[in-house]
Amino acid sequence: MAAAAATAATKGNGGGGARAGAGEASGSRKKKGPGPLATAYLVIYNVVMTAGWLVIAVGLVRAYLAKGSYHSLYYSIEKPLKFFQTGALLEVLRNKRSHGNEKPTHRNEE
Repeated sequence: MAAAAATAATKGNGGGGARAGAGEASGSRKKKGPGPLATAYLVIYNVVMTAGWLVIAVGLVRAYLAKGSYHSLYYSIEKPLKFFQTGALLEVLRNKRSHGNEKPTHRNEE
């Protein structure tokens, strides 16, 4: 009986043999990530956008504390808000364009 289980395990019919083979095959494949130029772009983009949204938030707080009302807050941050919102929209469109032809991948497919 033990010999039959050992034979089945070595053939991939049980004992997790098939899983180990699939894991080895997927483990040997190298995942393709962004190159160094794309990584530098993403880091710079994220730093600039974070700083921009921080400027907008500080501007909102300062305008609110100065006026004591929220009625004219938009006008105090209108230009930087439009600039950084446009930057965020352009990044979404750029990402969609560069990844638009790819098929979605599912983690459970082997």
